[in-house]
Amino acid sequence: ERRQAKVVFAEDVASLANTSGGVLVIGVNDKREIVGIGDGRNLEHRLKVARDVLEEFLEYNREIVTFRQVGTDEKRDTICLVIVVSQACSSVGVSDGEGRFSYPVRRETGIERVARMDTPAIKSHRKSDNRNFLVELKQFARDN
Repeated sequence: ERRQAKVVFAEDVASLANTSGGVLVIGVNDKREIVGIGDGRNLEHRLKVARDVLEEFLEYNREIVTFRQVGTDEKRDTICLVIVVSQACSSVGVSDGEGRFSYPVRRETGIERVARMDTPAIKSHRKSDNRNFLVELKQFARDN
């Protein structure tokens, strides 16, 4: 059960990298309430576990993830973890820990697992990983 949760986390990251990139915010519940992810040693441990999971389960030869701890305006002592995922220039796979790999892609309705060669065609034109989506995100934040 724990391994499956780690695979699901890795698939979330890979699905963003296999499309246009994106941001995951950890510490917000399904009701969009800020609950945070802990503090002190607990926070450091969770950050290390997240990095270790991606190292173990992601199949990609470059760093595409940046972690940032963010305090909220509403609750200054509450920390959320923001994970910025670059759009990868080649397919990002996820190991299930038993020798099988999937290539998840983010769709509007969730994650779809596709064959490696079926990851978005836009990758064939990319020379490097990028974070172009951040420009759109910045504009969205300004407009809303």
